[in-house]
Amino acid sequence: MANAATAKFSIEIMPDDMTIDLKNLQHVRNCGLNEYWHWKKATLTLGTQALLAGNLVQGLNEASDAAQNQIDANDLCLFLYISNTGTEDIYIGIDGQSLINPATDTDLFRINAGDAWFGSTNNTPYENVRAYAAGAANLELAAIIKKVA
Repeated sequence: MANAATAKFSIEIMPDDMTIDLKNLQHVRNCGLNEYWHWKKATLTLGTQALLAGNLVQGLNEASDAAQNQIDANDLCLFLYISNTGTEDIYIGIDGQSLINPATDTDLFRINAGDAWFGSTNNTPYENVRAYAAGAANLELAAIIKKVA
């Protein structure tokens, strides 16, 4: 599985009078030119932090190139997967706010402890992806980063 990821999941919605079963939903995202899969495990502390700062581990079957591992100022996040493996809920914003306040910000999404989220982003500058935790939170991240000169 070089430069591609597949997410499979099942959703069951069962109201009293009907059952809808959505099975084998699938999302596949392949890398394009100058796009690379990267991942890392991260621990958030109390407050707001940049989620994708620093080096990431390279994806499978990619040449070992330090320049691809370093996220640079102009690089873009095209796809993001976050698994919250900790015990604290986290809040994610992709608009670059330096401080996230879950009590007042209405444009955040929450990832409960034990849950995961993924989605494509629209050429989002990597530094705009920020997270807030009320305490220590453990995450597993995967992202497609587009290297921009």
